Amino acid sequence: MARQPRARLTVPPAEIGQHFGREMGRIMGLLGRLGVACVGAPVCLYYSYDEEAVDMEVGVPVSGTFAEAEGVHATELPAGSAAVTTHVGPYEQLGGAWEALMGWVQSHGHEQAGPCWESYTVDPGEVRDPAKFITELYCMVK
Repeated sequence: MARQPRARLTVPPAEIGQHFGREMGRIMGLLGRLGVACVGAPVCLYYSYDEEAVDMEVGVPVSGTFAEAEGVHATELPAGSAAVTTHVGPYEQLGGAWEALMGWVQSHGHEQAGPCWESYTVDPGEVRDPAKFITELYCMVK
């Protein structure tokens, strides 16, 4: 599994997109200065999520090694069993996709067993139509 330079932060739920964009820009700038290549889609990993605060990490897979720099550290996504779904459409509709995924987890007798994350497989800088955005959702389960 590729190492991922990530920055961890806690933000209000309504500000996830704003902070994700800022942190991803910061990470990509750092990687560019260091000459480190990305090898996959950006991710947002959620450790906890409630009405007041979201504990999250923003990152991107890279090839090779990455030493901590400027508050960005190297980690790996969790390994193990996960429930997965793909959402096609605007980011503002991800809440419904998460509700469906978590409903499936519960209805099939599973429990969440770690963080959840999103992988953004379409670059909004290249695909302007939000109806064509593709986001993979992952929930670690037991």
